[in-house]
Amino acid sequence: MKICPHCKVNIEGSCQICPLCQNYLEGEDTPDKWPLATQLKKQSLLYKIQLFIMIAAAMVCLSLDFMMDLSGDIHWSLLVVSFVVAIQLTIRHIFRTWFNLSRAISISIFYVSVLLMILFAYIGLWNVCILIVLPILWTTLLVVDLILVFLDKSGNAMAYLLIVFFVNIFFYWLVLSVTKEAHIVWSISLMITAVALIAIAIFKNKTMIREIQKRLSM
Repeated sequence: MKICPHCKVNIEGSCQICPLCQNYLEGEDTPDKWPLATQLKKQSLLYKIQLFIMIAAAMVCLSLDFMMDLSGDIHWSLLVVSFVVAIQLTIRHIFRTWFNLSRAISISIFYVSVLLMILFAYIGLWNVCILIVLPILWTTLLVVDLILVFLDKSGNAMAYLLIVFFVNIFFYWLVLSVTKEAHIVWSISLMITAVALIAIAIFKNKTMIREIQKRLSM
């Protein structure tokens, strides 16, 4: 058994440093009383490796871009950096919220949407992103969250489904107000949203009401 020469306390296990005074322990190791988190260590190592590779690649792109074309108005390396940031935020969020699939998917779709808007604005296809890509992406998320609501016994998916409802209706209204015309893809998205809302109101009305009351009381 380990002993701290300063605190004079006995410490079981194989730790090398006293948890009280942070000095080195003396004595022989004993079997640990807790399981080793080997899977988490592997995931952490893989995460750090990919993080290093992507940051290094982004730095190389920045260096080449600004050294080769200092007079350019738009630098392609900034697009690469935005991809790296969005991907890392998505990976980090998935690692932290693996227990809540609906939350991980919803936040990931948000990051992807921001990334796609940057990409399409960069290549000059902003209208294609707003009028076609985004409604398809968020309608797909709506369907996925709707399925998860029926599969999720804890009820956590309902909050994200209601958020997607609001986002789809809000963006449909925003596009309609700006362009002064109803676009087919957003109209289809609104119809699917209405059908999903009716399905929730019929089959999961108690869960939906509880979720709304919980959010309003916060």
